[in-house]
Amino acid sequence: MAHVSGPVGWFDADCRVDGWREALAAAGLQPHDLIVGDWSAPRGYEIGQAWDKRRLPDAIFCANDLTAVGLLAAFRERRIRVPENVSVVGFDDLPTAAYLHPALTTVRQPLEQVGELCVQVLLSAISGESPSLQALPPTLVVRHSTR
Repeated sequence: MAHVSGPVGWFDADCRVDGWREALAAAGLQPHDLIVGDWSAPRGYEIGQAWDKRRLPDAIFCANDLTAVGLLAAFRERRIRVPENVSVVGFDDLPTAAYLHPALTTVRQPLEQVGELCVQVLLSAISGESPSLQALPPTLVVRHSTR
């Protein structure tokens, strides 16, 4: 599996790279390629146009859905079939992800819970308490861009 990351040095991007590496290691798999993106559809498109058809991985995990949108567009133009030739997964579950062709498999974050937790942390900090860090589990939304 390859990964198109966000910009190097961005906390979210670095966490997703670490998670990608940890998940592959836990599954006993080797990473394919790590390509630096910038969260944008144009960069995803550029990466998709440049990808060597002879070196496609089984799957590509994009650091966000916008990058995946650009990648899907480039692959469609180049007649690289998703998911038959390569699976593509995004991150964020943007409202448009379900309406892409193929509909994008993506990772959904519990944004409402994130907002509630941020308020709790802020209120704790205001009252002089040390807030605790909590991890909120994401959900994999399986659609048609993966086999």
